[in-house]
Amino acid sequence: MADAITTCAGAVMGTPTVTTYVESASEVEEGGRTGLTSVVVAGLFLLAVLISPIAAVIPGYATSPALIMVGIFMIQSLRDLDFETWTEVVPATVIILVMTFSYSIAEGIFWGIVSYTAIKVGSGKFKDISLIMVFLYLVFLLKEIYL
Repeated sequence: MADAITTCAGAVMGTPTVTTYVESASEVEEGGRTGLTSVVVAGLFLLAVLISPIAAVIPGYATSPALIMVGIFMIQSLRDLDFETWTEVVPATVIILVMTFSYSIAEGIFWGIVSYTAIKVGSGKFKDISLIMVFLYLVFLLKEIYL
């Protein structure tokens, strides 16, 4: 329920909906299963507001090593990918490239879902596509056509 509420609230405020899910999943993965973890994190964010003018002095390129480490940690999940199945590898590659070059997680997911569904349909593997993927594919296509 907490994820649903924060996803809706985040969407109203202009945040990609995947952000709240990823934050919640990482919290649970690290052992935070109660609301106390969220309260502590919220308190720390409030403290961060106070020191943000100091942090603004640090140039953007100084944070590059931290972002590179985050990228390395994210890329480690690729070892779980079945590289023998090209219908799985190509959409994953599309996601990585689009996220990298567009600087947008939402765009990466968008094009990943579109390419995954199109590749599965094109290769005749209809039963591998779940109903939710078909629904998202259609919604995303309508978004592209009308927006």
